[in-house]
Amino acid sequence: MDANEFQQQYATGTRKFFQVNLSGANLSGINLSDANLDSADLTGANLSEANLSNVILRLAKLIQTDLRGTDLSNADLANADLREALYDEKTKFPDKFDPVVANLKLAPKTPIISPVIEVSTPDLPMLPIPNPGLTNQSSGKKRTPPSRKMKISKKYLIPVIAAIIALVAVIVFQPLFSILLKGNLPSEKTLILNPRISSGDKILIENEEGVSKSFKLLKQAGVKAIAEAKYDEAISYLGGAIQESRNSPESLIYLNNAKIGKKKAETIAVVAPIGSDLKGALEILRGVASAQYESNQQIETTPIKVVIVNDDDKEEVAKQVALALVEAPEVLGVVGHWASQVSLAAKDIYNSGKLVAISPISTAVTLSNSSSYFFRTVPSDSVAAKALADYMVTKLNKKQAAVFFNSQSTYSQSLKNEFIDALSQKGGEVSSDNTFDLYDPSFTAKRRVEQAIQQGAEVILLAPNRASLDKALVVAQANDKRLPLLGGDGIYGDTTLQDGGAVLEGMVVAIAWHVDGTLTSADFRNQSIQLWGTGEVNWRTAMSYDAAKALITAIQRQSQPTRTGTQQVLSSIDFFTKGASGTIQFESSGDRRNPPVQLVKVVKAQPPRMGYNFATVEMSLSDR
Repeated sequence: MDANEFQQQYATGTRKFFQVNLSGANLSGINLSDANLDSADLTGANLSEANLSNVILRLAKLIQTDLRGTDLSNADLANADLREALYDEKTKFPDKFDPVVANLKLAPKTPIISPVIEVSTPDLPMLPIPNPGLTNQSSGKKRTPPSRKMKISKKYLIPVIAAIIALVAVIVFQPLFSILLKGNLPSEKTLILNPRISSGDKILIENEEGVSKSFKLLKQAGVKAIAEAKYDEAISYLGGAIQESRNSPESLIYLNNAKIGKKKAETIAVVAPIGSDLKGALEILRGVASAQYESNQQIETTPIKVVIVNDDDKEEVAKQVALALVEAPEVLGVVGHWASQVSLAAKDIYNSGKLVAISPISTAVTLSNSSSYFFRTVPSDSVAAKALADYMVTKLNKKQAAVFFNSQSTYSQSLKNEFIDALSQKGGEVSSDNTFDLYDPSFTAKRRVEQAIQQGAEVILLAPNRASLDKALVVAQANDKRLPLLGGDGIYGDTTLQDGGAVLEGMVVAIAWHVDGTLTSADFRNQSIQLWGTGEVNWRTAMSYDAAKALITAIQRQSQPTRTGTQQVLSSIDFFTKGASGTIQFESSGDRRNPPVQLVKVVKAQPPRMGYNFATVEMSLSDR
């Protein structure tokens, strides 16, 4: 059906056009306010300035369609495909519809060029220009221009110079004068001036993989616009950046913040190891960005602003940024930190500042009951150790194990100790001769594996932290599938699968959550696909989402949110909210009530994929 035939049928009263093909049609300015275009093909059509305010467009194809100035305010766009459809600031969308997430393309603004106006003037006689150097006609003497030199008395010279210096200092340093007089920085300026902290005024992640040059330019322009409080421009630029690369959580957080603009908002922070583990940092930021995006879609609630913080996963740096966040009263809570020893280093600062911190990653048992302001959504090492020990005894029918760990990691030592205790309770054993320190300078994987086998080990537990992961993988290679392998959550990740390969096949790892697990929220998985283009997010993203979700819920349940109020809500026995991994509630210890745990196994990937991946094992602590 061509455009003319379609318009004639509509004019004669036809309203249902199921699966009609109008690809490439020019329907600019048309009024179709009550048409039913269910499953229609409008690919590449020109619908600019059209009235589609009540049109049904379920399952319609609007790929690369021109929607500039189009009214879609009450249209049904359920499951419509609007990839690369063109829109502008005049386009009206339904409530809660996000064109960036739907992959529409923002039309560049047409530059306004001032017209050149030619002004005609009447011809005027040329007048002579006086020259002070000319001879005076009446006297015949040459005039000397008067001297303009100003002499300053010596007794006034020093005060005048001092006054000039003071004036220059006021002009140059005026923005900091009030700060210095008060003795400390105002909270917002403190965060802005800190190179490790950004709410969109600076880029913290400079080197994102697989992004185009145009993405980088758009992101830079968006951040510059936020720094200059030009929020509409920032929305346009950052929206364009996300269209170039959807899998950029820093950009999405800044876009969410830009949409808030100068409106009232409640602020939370997320601390990630950007400088030391970019992949891990991005995993955390995806979870927080998802929770922020979801919350800010709700019109009836105060929007949430997110401040991103880089602590490099280092204890001293964590203390510094924790202090900066404590001194910023607008920050009501923190999602972080990563390593257990880093959370341990920062917790007392948060406690003194009455600022809640919820860690999605730190699992060491020493964090339990460590502070009334510390919580975590990830299960402690005690939970993971019990699941692994149970699997070893009941599924593998083995009793003797060897453990490879890093003595310099609080997490690694915690998992080792908890596994030894849990295995002992199951009738198994890890002898003192079968614990091997990956940090030992004299450590040799091949020799230690042979030693473990000779000393009766039937199973190997790999409990490395991120810093000792490479050595743990060398242990797996030295083992060469002779003994079954178990692993803690620190060994979970793409690096393990890529570098470990076939020698890891069959290894069972305990993690908090898996996308294919029984506790996975379908809503969270669908939103991940919508935001990042994939549902294959991992447990760190899920636990970060849960941490941000708990924090945001606690803030929104207060009429006048405060830090102490947020802590009280989270500590309440009545508090709960739904997360990526089921219900989120906390014990008085700060640990999660009924914590999730999922065992996964390294298996060969199913075609068309290559290599190996993690698949769920039909056993978890929650099933028992």
